[in-house]
Amino acid sequence: AIACVPHVWLIGRPENASGDVCAVDNEVGARLAAEHLYAKGHRRIGYLHPRPGQTRSESLKLSFTLHAQRLGLAVQPFEKALTEPVRWPLPAITQPTDLMPLLDRWAALAPAVRPTAMLVPADSIAVQLYAALRQRGLQVGRDLSILSFNHERPLVMGLIPPLTTIDIRAETIGRRAVERLLWRIDHPEDLVPTKIVVEPILVEGGSVATLNP
Repeated sequence: AIACVPHVWLIGRPENASGDVCAVDNEVGARLAAEHLYAKGHRRIGYLHPRPGQTRSESLKLSFTLHAQRLGLAVQPFEKALTEPVRWPLPAITQPTDLMPLLDRWAALAPAVRPTAMLVPADSIAVQLYAALRQRGLQVGRDLSILSFNHERPLVMGLIPPLTTIDIRAETIGRRAVERLLWRIDHPEDLVPTKIVVEPILVEGGSVATLNP
C-alpha cells in the first residue's frame, strides 16, 4: 500500500522497502561518539541494543564499531537475543525493567573488563537507562558514562547529570523530507530512490566522565 503513493522514509528505511529516505548520517555520528569517548579516556565501550533488528540501530552499531576499532577501543554489545523474526513496528522501550537484564549483564563483569561507558542509540532509551542505574544504586558518570543519540530536549532536559548526546538535527531532517516529498509528488515518473543524509553534531552534557586512560 505504501509503494502505491509518493512517500519518503524518515530516519531509517526498513529492510526490503523501497523509496526515498531522509536520515541522519550515522557514520558521522558514530565517528563523533567514538572520538569523544576516546578523548575522555574511555577504552572499553558497551553498545546498548535492546531492540535487535531496528534498522538505524543496527547501522549505528556497525559504524561505531568500525570507528572504535580504528581508535583502539574495545566494543562489547549488550543486546537481546533475536529469538524470532523481526516484526515491524518494533516495541518501544518504555520502562527501566526493559533494560535490567542487559544492565545486570554489564554489572556482573569483572571491573577490569567491564565497559566504562555505554553508547545508547536513542535518548528515549537513555532515559530508561538512567532510571535503571538509579534503581540499582548506581550513578551516571561515576559508575557508568552514557553517550546517546537524537538530542530530544523534552525527554532529556530533567536528567542529572545532563546527557551528552549526538544531535541528529531532527527539524532539518523533517524539513528536507517534506521538500523531497513535494518533489516526489511532482515527478511520479522518476523511479530512482534517493537518500538524503544530514550531518549531526555532538552536544556535551555531564554524563561522560573524564578518565585517565
